[in-house]
Amino acid sequence: MSTRATLTISDKHDSFDIYRHHDGYPNGPHGVIKDIRAAVDKAWLLPHFEAGDFAAATVAQMKQSPGSVYLTHEAARHSDRSFHCEVSFAENALQVVVHDYAARVDDVIPKFEGSIEEAVEHYEADRDYDGEPIFEHRTVAMPVEGIDVIASALDAAALDINQACKWRPDQDSKRALDQILMAKALCR
Repeated sequence: MSTRATLTISDKHDSFDIYRHHDGYPNGPHGVIKDIRAAVDKAWLLPHFEAGDFAAATVAQMKQSPGSVYLTHEAARHSDRSFHCEVSFAENALQVVVHDYAARVDDVIPKFEGSIEEAVEHYEADRDYDGEPIFEHRTVAMPVEGIDVIASALDAAALDINQACKWRPDQDSKRALDQILMAKALCR
């Protein structure tokens, strides 16, 4: 029998539910926690977090075959699930809550709460069955001149946006300006 799971990925504006038909357990190199951690590399660079973007990255990471993973209107409607994961960004980290319906005893649902790094460690999701690391931690070295060029380009983009909206940005323009500010902070 397949281990089914649901996920809810949310931010302060949106919430998206995902249903996983098999391999829904949180632990190990093929579990949901490993896929949530791998989705980090396909989504916006944290601390920028949008539920829709991260949900799309998670589905892209999990989708292996037709019917294996899909969006659903309401995670709670899937009474056959063994696990439910909640993913959000808080306290400057990706946070995960795992509800274990498979281990239910007297209506008590054990759960894990913590950062994605803590979840990876708790569920041993960072190593394959031979004990080899799954995730490569990459650093990108860029010469200082390259960073200065990027920072200048970001300044120019912000100026263009402000001039285009006559220094009275609408919500979309404000969002773009916020993203530019976050990108500039990474250049420091």
